[in-house]
Amino acid sequence: MENMKFTKLELDVFELLANNAKTKLALATNLNKSLSRISIAIKNLLKKELITKDYALRNNLVTQLLAQNILKNPDLKKPLTGIRLSILINLLEKKSVQELKTNLKVSQSSLYSHLSYLIRRSLTIRSADLFTFNKSMWPNLLELLDEINKQELNLDTRVPIGAKIFGKTNDSILFESNNLVSNAAPSGFSVYADYNLDIQTPFYFQRLPKRRQNLTQVFADSLIIAKELQDIRYNTLLLLFYLKNKSNLLRNIDLDIKLNRILQGEIIPNFPSKQELDSKAQMYDIKI
Repeated sequence: MENMKFTKLELDVFELLANNAKTKLALATNLNKSLSRISIAIKNLLKKELITKDYALRNNLVTQLLAQNILKNPDLKKPLTGIRLSILINLLEKKSVQELKTNLKVSQSSLYSHLSYLIRRSLTIRSADLFTFNKSMWPNLLELLDEINKQELNLDTRVPIGAKIFGKTNDSILFESNNLVSNAAPSGFSVYADYNLDIQTPFYFQRLPKRRQNLTQVFADSLIIAKELQDIRYNTLLLLFYLKNKSNLLRNIDLDIKLNRILQGEIIPNFPSKQELDSKAQMYDIKI
């Protein structure tokens, strides 16, 4: 499936096809557009696997959810156009303007303009310096954004077939693969041995493109991987790495809170007990 970025015309054509328009001429007449422009829009919808060659809607979840949202609320076509769709998908989790700028490669003035529009439409909420998608007001749209995000996250020609992708931007991908990739750099748990935590992982965690990974990047990638996997082994390693390198890392409030709870004897799902953490810390000569 092609990258999900829509033009306004593509969504207008999609809406008419969802309403059973069957010919290019009917589309061109309804939208007051040339046949050549309609042809380009149809070609792009075909690439995105939203329609068939006979202009019927495809039977996949993204197509169904997109049709449901647009037919129920045609005004959603404008906020789903261009970079605004990417902004909404990014805001499925709270993000700052700086994080959005980094992920989307867009100027601050342009970003603020789009965010202001999305806030006016009640699609986005601002809390202090963080922005997030308004999930409670738009549950049906949330389903669509979630599904597009899943598909875009797990499909990318830059990584080997079968690789699991943990996160990506336009110019970087964090993924897991059975083998090392020549143009990628090991990162996250796969380089803990470089920081005096001699461990081996069953897979190679890597980041494209190949760049030298510093302590901060390795820790950031570990956080992303551990959050996705929700595995006690990786959460234990993450805590050990944080404790060992804490003086050289920015404070992570969430990990500090979890550490305090563990050390007070609380059992947290997918995290080590106090006894397990103490045992592993002694093994690696880490003071808690």
